[in-house]
Amino acid sequence: MPTTPKISVLIPSFNYARFLPMAIESVLAQDFADFEIIISDDASTDGSADVIRQYAARDPRIRCEFHPANIGMVANWNWCLQQARGDHVKYLFGDDCLASRFALGRMAAMLDAHPRATLAASARLILNEDSEVTELWDELHRPGLHNGPQTVARCLRANRNLIGEPSAVMFRRVANRRAFDPTMRQIVDLEMWFHLLLQGDLIYTPEPLCVFRRHRGQQTAANRESRVGDLEMIELLTELLADPTFRTRTGLSLLAYRQVIFRGLYYLRKSAPSHPEIKTIPELLQAQLPRRWWVVCWLLHRVTQPFENLGRALRLRCVQKTAQAATEQLAFLRTLNPTQARPRILVIRRRYLGDIVLLGSVFRSLRRHWPQAHLAVLVERAYAGVPAMNPDVDDILEMPHGLIEWWRLVRRLRQEKFTLVLDFDNRRKTAWVTRLSGAAGRVALHHGSKVCRPRFYTQHEIAEDDFLVNRHITDFYHRMLRAVDVPLLSEPLSLTPRAADLEFVRRLPELASLPPGRPRLLVHPGSRSPYRVWPAESFAEVCDRLQAEGAASVIFVAGPAEQAILNAIRQHMRTPVVCLQHPLEVPQLAALFASVDLLLCHDSGPMHLAAAVGTRVVALYGSQNLSNWRPLGAHHTVLQPPLPCVNCVCPGICQPDDSYFNYCVRNITVPDVLAAVHEQLRTASSSRPM
Repeated sequence: MPTTPKISVLIPSFNYARFLPMAIESVLAQDFADFEIIISDDASTDGSADVIRQYAARDPRIRCEFHPANIGMVANWNWCLQQARGDHVKYLFGDDCLASRFALGRMAAMLDAHPRATLAASARLILNEDSEVTELWDELHRPGLHNGPQTVARCLRANRNLIGEPSAVMFRRVANRRAFDPTMRQIVDLEMWFHLLLQGDLIYTPEPLCVFRRHRGQQTAANRESRVGDLEMIELLTELLADPTFRTRTGLSLLAYRQVIFRGLYYLRKSAPSHPEIKTIPELLQAQLPRRWWVVCWLLHRVTQPFENLGRALRLRCVQKTAQAATEQLAFLRTLNPTQARPRILVIRRRYLGDIVLLGSVFRSLRRHWPQAHLAVLVERAYAGVPAMNPDVDDILEMPHGLIEWWRLVRRLRQEKFTLVLDFDNRRKTAWVTRLSGAAGRVALHHGSKVCRPRFYTQHEIAEDDFLVNRHITDFYHRMLRAVDVPLLSEPLSLTPRAADLEFVRRLPELASLPPGRPRLLVHPGSRSPYRVWPAESFAEVCDRLQAEGAASVIFVAGPAEQAILNAIRQHMRTPVVCLQHPLEVPQLAALFASVDLLLCHDSGPMHLAAAVGTRVVALYGSQNLSNWRPLGAHHTVLQPPLPCVNCVCPGICQPDDSYFNYCVRNITVPDVLAAVHEQLRTASSSRPM
């Protein structure tokens, strides 16, 4: 005989096929496993039955029922309730979901810890149709035990449901002595909560443990338009006030008691044009609210209402910030059926060429996790060509320069309505961009303990000081994926040059003069640090010997800042050489790399770009940490002198603790470079298709 579960999770559903996977997955992902799931489909016509059957076949804890004809919302709720066997009952509508993997366990623990409580409730996050968190609802504010009858009175005074929707509560099955009232349409849940709270207390947590989705197809939206809730609220009030002990049990003062009646009648009269049949109902309460009391309550309402509205607006701002800071819940939601989510993501990495190239694995992982996402990148104008080659990137924003460009960027950030910003820089400007985006999720990646503008972010992913000792820089970038619960794909990094750029390179007149059939060696002699540049005479000797042997045709490429080293190399050379001195855009440079057999260069951004397009690399390093910046891929050669240096070429000038300020690269010998180039050319020739 099957054992009785601790919790019965009841999922009534009607035409929620697109939302059901997220709801069911949120339950199956719970760390508390002693539950049953009862799914009741009310004759859906959108394929919900197929979704439910797939999950029922996967997990024996799921029981399901498919009604042949539509029985209605309340009848569907009651059918689920009749089937429940657990000690506690947890409703979860088919378009809602749990907000944390600890939701069931925490709510059950709340009831177990307070035997007098018949009902447990929590704050709830609000989702839109695209599964994006828009706000947080926390009406009761104070955590802990709330007196049941007094909570009923508090809801009546506010004239609304302060406790929450069925998906936001859990109650004891033994305390529920009847079904939901089938005569009601809008406040069905509130009427049941009153029934439970007149028997016991409410235990509440402001931690959002569930998610309530707002969309156009839900019954609540239709009921709100008809204002049927106002009619049902006065009927419920009339029923409660018919009990002579109600005022005593709820602890209402005479004034508060009159205000409860006044509010019910006040909002009822505002609804009267929509419901002519309710004009006789106020007579049932008129005797309890004489005219002089009506005037007093009306004056109090007019005086206090603006302050109540102001307080509600201030609390709304506060809870919106809380919603953005609910990192545990936001991370959990991203794991639920991500293929249906369509987040709008902004990745910030201003510079440099190599850093942006190496973010390719991040873009690919984000795209595979959220296929429908809108993925934008913010970079400096000089590097916009890198993400332009990446098929996973939808849009490119440029870092502003000057007040007008900043104003334009802020306006565009607001128009784009990003839901998640991933700041890989965490600098002052990028922190401001992140904050001004208005995104609900704002994550900063930082190396070391001091985060720039920490309050501008909802989450900080901090790598320890020694994290990069023996790791590649991409491992650091992947910490951001871990922060947002996106699995890392193990696919190799690759970029594909555009056809137009390949054609541009093919038509370069400098390359047309090269002998056909001979391997092409491209040399990029520049570096961000002049200390990391291999001597010009060494470059010249290697290139002369290769061309004299007929081993390769040498091509030099250099930017405007690298003309000095290029001119120095040409002065030392004895053989003619091709030089591409006119500026190339980044996509054209990538096409050039893809058109040659081998690249000889320093540790630089072009090195990573060449590796990404599949070109072999011989890279010259000084004292840099090879673990951090070596080119990705197994077919590259990295040359570095023995470290620590035993024969410093510039004693008194080199700074051993800073690789940007030492000349260790000069200890690499010409024979070592020649041997590496010959080996790579031989391997490239043997692997070239015939």
